[in-house]
Amino acid sequence: MSYNGSGTFQINSAGQPVVTGTTITSTAFNALTADLGTGLSTALTKDGQTTPTANIPLGGFKITGLANATLSTDAMAYGQFTAFGTPGYTTTATAAGTTTLTVSSTQQQFFTGSTTQTVVLPVTSTLVLGQTFRIVNMSTGVVSVNSSGGNSVVAIVALAEVTVTCILVSGTTAASWDIQYTGKSAVTGTGSMVFAISPALTTPTLGIATATTVNKVTFTAPATGSTLTVADGKTLTASNSITIAGTDAKTLTVSNSLALAGTDSTTMTFPATSTTVAGLSIAETFTAQQRGAISVLTDGATITPDFSLGNNYSVTLGGNRTLANPTNLTAGATGSIFISQDGTGSRTLSFGSFWDFAGGTAPTLTTTASAVDRIDYVVRTTGSIHSVATLNLS
Repeated sequence: MSYNGSGTFQINSAGQPVVTGTTITSTAFNALTADLGTGLSTALTKDGQTTPTANIPLGGFKITGLANATLSTDAMAYGQFTAFGTPGYTTTATAAGTTTLTVSSTQQQFFTGSTTQTVVLPVTSTLVLGQTFRIVNMSTGVVSVNSSGGNSVVAIVALAEVTVTCILVSGTTAASWDIQYTGKSAVTGTGSMVFAISPALTTPTLGIATATTVNKVTFTAPATGSTLTVADGKTLTASNSITIAGTDAKTLTVSNSLALAGTDSTTMTFPATSTTVAGLSIAETFTAQQRGAISVLTDGATITPDFSLGNNYSVTLGGNRTLANPTNLTAGATGSIFISQDGTGSRTLSFGSFWDFAGGTAPTLTTTASAVDRIDYVVRTTGSIHSVATLNLS
């Protein structure tokens, strides 16, 4: 008969109880031992030889002395459960102070107020892998999160939150923690923020009070404000640098593209006062004098001008010379060459085949000491220079 279904053990009543002086029958004894055997076989043994065959109600009592679970089918001890973060939350008003967390701190930490606060994470050797803390910044200041060794883990701006997870139960640096940052504002910290491929940044603000750097390009914030606008489909390229400086207003307007390229130094210089830059392919009216420098030619038996150096040239003859065909001729180029006799005089000058004079005859220069003649020229083709001589100007 054994248990009656409500937990009461019942012994077979046949021949029971035993009366003094009465012989115990084998039937009664065997029935008794059979009930005892059934009862003991139904009970749970402390060495784990038997297993339950039905749910066991505990009637509001505890299971004490339970070891930490190691398998997914094991029961978890309360201490092991709380090691992953004490349930509940704590609210702290920021006061430019320090909040130091421990293994027994509540899992959720909320910060309110209008100033800053520093949160020091627990010593990782007191934690278990995977233990987490949720830190929510509902204040208007920055909440700085540091490791137990004082290293910066992350800075949480207003209206943002971080879940920090212990990933290393040794060490006191930020390397022992993983961070998951969420919120409406930007994140700052010691690590990298990786976005999805081609993310959209809607009207972001880049920069700080003094300067910030993007891919080694430094942007310095102006005192009041400034705008750099590149129109849709246009390109601004600077292999070296573009500088617009001065105390007055400076404006650089480019309808298409402005490219400063090359391995050498490239400089674009603008006048100190407001002006309009002339275009190469449109008619221009200049309201101030335009002039070109006079380049000095090197005197020698053969004098070869390089027409890429300018328009106007000068040379002092130290002997009988030949003005050879210039290099770098471009049709349409014009200019003058001033030819001076040295202090001795009597120097002659012959001309290369490209120099075409009126009547087909080259001029005979003035031979008086220190005399000056001028050759005016127009390049008609790369093999013909129309020339006119004006003699004895000195």
